[in-house]
Amino acid sequence: MAFVQVPRLKLGAATSVLCIVAVLGAPGSSFAAPNEAAGVVKATQELYGNIRTFSARITAVRSGKTPKGSFAETISEQTYYKAPNIFFQHVNISGSGLAAQVKQQLITVSNGSTILQYDALHKVYVKSPAPKTASPIAILQMKFNLATAHVLKSTSMFGRPCYEIQVEAQLPAKFPPSVTKAQLAQIHEHAKVVLTIDKANHNLLQLYSAAAGLRETIKGQVVNGSIPASRFHFTPPAGSKEVHPQAPPTPGR
Repeated sequence: MAFVQVPRLKLGAATSVLCIVAVLGAPGSSFAAPNEAAGVVKATQELYGNIRTFSARITAVRSGKTPKGSFAETISEQTYYKAPNIFFQHVNISGSGLAAQVKQQLITVSNGSTILQYDALHKVYVKSPAPKTASPIAILQMKFNLATAHVLKSTSMFGRPCYEIQVEAQLPAKFPPSVTKAQLAQIHEHAKVVLTIDKANHNLLQLYSAAAGLRETIKGQVVNGSIPASRFHFTPPAGSKEVHPQAPPTPGR
């Protein structure tokens, strides 16, 4: 999100990264019946689908190699959310290798009527009307094909017993006739992710995508707990400038 002339900030700085799904290298042996794995994933989807409040620290690390060299990007965010459209999200983005120039610090806050997006490095902010429903937590909005779910192993994270479950992200029911069988197989491969899910409360603790080189970890997670109203208050620092997004060009001009 480079700022050229008048910046156009995007809701949820990490959204495009958080929605990435990709192939898992080699599936392990199953430790549970497929319907049990599907039940666990379904319970997680239902938990977040009916969320009233949510707070957590989410860290996404994406890395890879290209013919020109390697790169790594780290997105760290602190998020507070209250349904249906009140939230505060503080995002820090940094890079190394080929992505060494990547650096951003963004704050997005909604009071239910107005969304304010603040770029801390450039000291500018944008205001826009808040939609009736809005959430910056893309990872909690993912839908999965439960028929593809299977448990890779039992493990632990943050001292809590967990399942590691491989599952495909939900794909369209139909694809255009132009999509070949080979392309369709590749699409399904790239829809695979590995979820680490708390056995006790079905909280999602980690999402892993090998092909994207992406690992997202959710720490300090509180679901449907009490969040002080002060968490959703933010005033741009003195000296900050309000900017206005450029209107899209009129067709034909």
